Amino acid sequence: MSDDIELVNAGEYLNKLCADMSASKSYYYDIQYTLSTTLLEYRLKHSLTSKDMASYLEVSPSMLSNYESGDYDFSLSQICDICEKLNLKLNLSIAEN
Repeated sequence: MSDDIELVNAGEYLNKLCADMSASKSYYYDIQYTLSTTLLEYRLKHSLTSKDMASYLEVSPSMLSNYESGDYDFSLSQICDICEKLNLKLNLSIAEN
């Protein structure tokens, strides 16, 4: 695997993408971006092919591609399932502003 892949900082990306969005949309895209980059980083770190990772998550390779590109609207149960399968810790924080 190539070590020269550079991922964009989520905060910088969201600042550019969400400049005119409401706060709720910004949070939504932050979650999507975090999950998609986490999946891609996990796959690269463990030297897994897309096919192997998709099989492990019990999805098609094209679905994994949607996951990693951020082109998928995850449900909370799907996020929990992915985290459980990959032994990832999910932190959720909800608080008043």
